[in-house]
This record gives sequence, structure tokens and C-alpha cells, in this order.
Amino acid sequence: MQRQGNGSAAAPNGRDQLVIDASSRVEEDTPLLAKADDGDSSTAAGSVPYDWQTDFEGLPWYRKPSIWWLLPAYAIYALAFGGIIVPKLNLVLTLVCRRYIAAQSTLHPDAQYTPVIMFANNPQCRIPEVQALATEFTLYMSLLTGILSAVISPKIGALSDRYGRKYFLAFVVIGGLSVEFVTILAATYPDTVHYQWILFGSVLDGLCGSFTAAMALTHSYGADVTTPANRGVAFGYFSGALFGGIALGPLLAAFISKVTGSILSVFWIAFFCHLFVLLYHLFILPESLSHKRQIAARTRHELELSAAAATPTSRAARAANLFAPLKILFPTGPGTSPHLRTNLILLASINTLLFGAAMGTGAILVYYTNYKFDWGDFETQMFVGLTSAFRVVVLVTVLPLITYIFRTRYQKRASRRAAEAARSNDPDAVIEEDDTRTPGADTLDLVLIRCAIAIEVLAYAGYASARHGGVFFAFGILGSGGAIALPLLQSALSKHVGADRVGQLLGAMGLLNGLARVVFPALFGGLYSLTVGKFPQAVFVVLSVTFGSMGVLSWFVRPHIYIQEEEPHRTTASDEYTDVLAEEIVDEEVVGR
Repeated sequence: MQRQGNGSAAAPNGRDQLVIDASSRVEEDTPLLAKADDGDSSTAAGSVPYDWQTDFEGLPWYRKPSIWWLLPAYAIYALAFGGIIVPKLNLVLTLVCRRYIAAQSTLHPDAQYTPVIMFANNPQCRIPEVQALATEFTLYMSLLTGILSAVISPKIGALSDRYGRKYFLAFVVIGGLSVEFVTILAATYPDTVHYQWILFGSVLDGLCGSFTAAMALTHSYGADVTTPANRGVAFGYFSGALFGGIALGPLLAAFISKVTGSILSVFWIAFFCHLFVLLYHLFILPESLSHKRQIAARTRHELELSAAAATPTSRAARAANLFAPLKILFPTGPGTSPHLRTNLILLASINTLLFGAAMGTGAILVYYTNYKFDWGDFETQMFVGLTSAFRVVVLVTVLPLITYIFRTRYQKRASRRAAEAARSNDPDAVIEEDDTRTPGADTLDLVLIRCAIAIEVLAYAGYASARHGGVFFAFGILGSGGAIALPLLQSALSKHVGADRVGQLLGAMGLLNGLARVVFPALFGGLYSLTVGKFPQAVFVVLSVTFGSMGVLSWFVRPHIYIQEEEPHRTTASDEYTDVLAEEIVDEEVVGR
């Protein structure tokens, strides 16, 4: 009895034929959850087992990794990240104004200047000179953090494949802890600690990877402890936590500063949030990569270096090459194909554009709605808060529901039919193809990505055509549906490589996202400043056309393409049958344990 579909390992679509042995019978002592067949689970390159759960069998529950261990800490980290955005801008403005007024008082002693009071309303700071200095300083902060994190993120991602995730997650948090400490010093002792020391905090944050590396490592952890079929849902939960932090953080910060009467309390709370997350990662969070998988990844890395005859000089040159980590997006050698490289490049390009658009259009949305519809702080906060809330709803409810209906239930039916065919002992029985269990991005992934891109196109086209604030608001709510694109793209990318390369791949995406964090705000801001007098909608038109083009290119991404060196386990009839028995006992879950 053979599985219908793909032929041998050399088939064009890059999948192996899975042979089901009808002679394999289910005895009374057959375990409910089948074990991996070690004989077929590795290659010469030292690839790791497909079923990660077997590595943690026998361990107590508090040492078994799961996304539910990491999700609360990531939510706190995102809340602190979102909560200090506006207070930090206001603090920088106050500190810059304080130094500027003091300098002007020295240069012009006969003039009258109102002293700047910390953590108070200072109307004397609303002058072009102070605004320009504060904007310039904020730009330097963003450039330092963005460029350094773009360089560091791929290195951290690759190292985490070989030495585990949790300690590198803690290392990233140290950067946030450092920058908040420096900020608190500058705010508490403004006459002693110059505000330019905040740039030193930005350097430390960038050297630790900043939020870019935190996202990459978080997704790598999630990829370690979920099945490929449920990975997109897990990434959606992480993105939901991020948008929830961005939505709730400013509201909590405003409430805290109002209750305490000082904006400094917000930074202290953010500092202790980072400290809590750091200690949590060090002492509570279970490691997602077993020692066996870490050793396998190190062995593969050493074999690659030996095969390349790398010398210390060449290794140093490669480490100094900013774009060297992007090599994983263009793999060559055995097990690769032109289709694999096309998939990786297209998916990475779409992901970078989406991330860059999210980073680059935030300020423009505020400026545009103020210019076009005369929106104030209340309307802007309502727009940002509600659209972020709808994104959270889509990511934590709609995406898991779609995945359950079109993937989880489908898998159960396919497994049940496989078990029935195995019990029938019919050598001519044919099992339907189940494309949700094979490596590579499946059809559902690609359909959802294309739908999300289409929603983004409609949203930006709606922004450009809206002539009323209510219509603009409605298209913002519609655009929230496109929030599923980024987690699905990250998930689809991770399915193209083996488990021991996920951190390296997502680290490379961190490099692209870090560069996008620097380039796209300047690009879109420059375009808006050039066109605001004649055609302020130009940015949205350009984005709509660009996303439309990416939507067309997404049709060239093929399902079930992956590096063939990392093969799935061979499947037997007893495996299929025991899976069905287990599913009848264990409650269905949208996300794997």
C-alpha cells in the first residue's frame, strides 16, 4: 500500500515518498504516541530529530519548554517597550530644551528665559530650534540602535542554534535594562548626567540586539517547541502580545504618570519589567533546544567550516561582512534547488517590506490625519488603540480558528483514514495526500499570506482615497486583518530549513528588519515631506502599488519546498494508527505543547 502523491526524494517538489507498511500491526504494548525512528532521522550533516518532544520525555513539567512559558515574559517585555515610546520622546524634548535654554541664557545674559522644569509643561520649549534638536537627537538614537541591532541579530540567532535560546534571550533584555538605567540617570540628575549619555544607552541596546533580536529569538523558541502545522498560530500569539503591548503600553504609562505625578515613574517600572524578564529567562524559562540538538548544530557548523577550509582570517572576514548572514537565503549545494532559493528570497522580501511599512508609516499616519482631517491627540490615540486591539483579536482568535478548521481537523481526518486503511490490510488502498504534514510552507500558509497582502493593498488604497476621517478609520480597522502576514511569513520561512538552522534564518531576517527599521522611516518620511504640499496621499499610493506587486510575486512561491537534507521521519501504519488513538484521548489543541 503506497501513499499517493510525490514519488521519491528526487521528485520535483522536493518531498519524500512516505511508505506505509501494512504489515506493521498495532499490538497491545504499542505506545499511544509513536516514537521517532532513529534509523531514518539523521543525515551526514547531523540534522536533528523532527519530533522535538522526544528530547524532553521524562522531565518534570516545569522543565518542558512551551510557548506558554515564554509568552507572558514576551508580553511584559512588549508592554514595557510600548509604554516608554511617548514618555521617552517627551523626556528627550525636555532635556534638550533644558540645555538649550541654559546655553542661550549664558550667551544672552540680558535676555529673559523661563527656566525649564523637569516633568512639567514647558511652553517655552515649543520653538523650532528645540524641536529640530530633539528630532535630530532622536534620529541618532534610532540609527545607533537600528544599525547595531541589524549587525548583531543574525550573529545571536546563529549562536542560539548551537548554544540554546534562553541565555541569549536574557542577553537581549540586558540591552533594554541598560538603556532604561542610563535614561533614569539622565532624568534624575540632568545637571550632572548630560542627556547625550542616552546615546550610550542606545549603543548598549543595539549591541545586545534590541527588540529586533528579541523578536527573532522569540520566534526561534516558538519554532523549537511547535509543530510546523501550528507554528503560524504560535507566531501569531507572539505578534498579538506585541500589538497588545503597543496598544496598552501608552495607556498604562499615561495612567501611571498621572497617578504618581512624575513621568520618571514610568521609566522605573519599565526598568523593573526588564529586570523581571531577565531573571525569568535565567532561572525559570525552560531551554527549548536539548543538549543533543545543540551538539548536532555545533557538529554541522564545524563540518561546514571544515568543508569550506575556513582559516581564522577568513572567519574574521566573514564575521566582519555585514551581509554574510543573508547567505542562508540563497543556499546552494546538495538538497537545495532554484525553487528553494526563489521561495526564500520572495518570502524574505515580502516580510521586510511589511515590517518596514509598519515601522515607517506610524509617524506619517499621525501627521497625515492631523493635516488632512484635523485629528488631535484623542482621535489619534483612538485610531492607534482600536486598530492595535483589532490586530490582537485577529491574531489570537481568528488565525487559530482558521488553522483549526482548515488544518487541525483535516489532519485528524487524514490520520483516521490512514488508520482505517491500515486495519483493512488492503494492498490496493490509497491514502489521500495530506499536505499539512509535509515540510515546507503548505497551501494554507500561502493562501493566508496572499489574503493578508490583499488586505494591506485595500487598506493603503483606502487611506489614499479617503476624504473623511471616518472612512480613513474604517480602512484602518480593515487593515488590521493584514496583521497575520508577518507571523505567517516568519513561520513559512522557518519551514524551509531544518530545526538546527531556524535561529540562523530568523537572525538573518533580524538583519533585514533592523535595516528596514532605519531605512524605511527615512524613505517614507522623505517622500511625505516632498509631496505633502501637492499630493500628500503619495506614500499610500506607492505602498498600495508595491504591495500589489508583492502579491503578484507571492504566486511564484511554491508549497512544500525545503532543504532536503533535513528529512522527516518515515511513517508507518502503526504511527498513523497510534496518532489517531492518542487524538481520541487527548483534547485537541490549536498550538502544540
